[in-house]
Amino acid sequence: MSASRGSVKFSQSSTAMKYHFFFHAMEFDLMAARHYEDRLTGIGGVVTIGDAVLRSDVIYTFAGGSMKENFFSFVMNIDYSWVWFKKNFYGFIEYYYSGLGVDHYSKALTDRDLGTRINRGEVFGLGKNHLSSSIRIELNPLLNFNFTAIANLNDPSCLIQPGLTWSTAQNLEITIGANFAIGGKGDEYGQIQLPVSIKTMDYGSNLFLWVTLFF
Repeated sequence: MSASRGSVKFSQSSTAMKYHFFFHAMEFDLMAARHYEDRLTGIGGVVTIGDAVLRSDVIYTFAGGSMKENFFSFVMNIDYSWVWFKKNFYGFIEYYYSGLGVDHYSKALTDRDLGTRINRGEVFGLGKNHLSSSIRIELNPLLNFNFTAIANLNDPSCLIQPGLTWSTAQNLEITIGANFAIGGKGDEYGQIQLPVSIKTMDYGSNLFLWVTLFF
């Protein structure tokens, strides 16, 4: 959308179509889309394995604009819920491959194509291979504890995210948590060397508080 005129540009819009179907006990999605100047095609599937659910998506992007090379992305995860010590548990493990990922993270700071997609919220990591896992424990019906870990498989470095979610009222929810980055110099979640500089950029750790009101 143009900020000066408020008009919608097709080159800054998204259009997509998806076909969902079943094959025996499995579910599949076929997708084709145009997003900004990129054209995308993908397939996804869901299958039950015992009491767990396995999901996977593959997307191939025909890059547009100034980007020269096409790329694909792949994600697979499995999640499971169970009861332990009279508490409800939920957990998942996920692997993610990004065709836009880089091996030298300092170059990512000057990579226009990667930077543009990060700013649009399409890509959340600089590396190519990531593994994440999460567990949620229902301490009581109103209080949940969450613990998530995201690891770069090429470094390795990781991001640890513990948190508590408290439903204080029917329409009020409070979440408090933290992000702890663990990594060395040159790692994605450690210290990235800034281009043409002796300085580094630290991913850093932080605390956060969210208050959500429903009305």
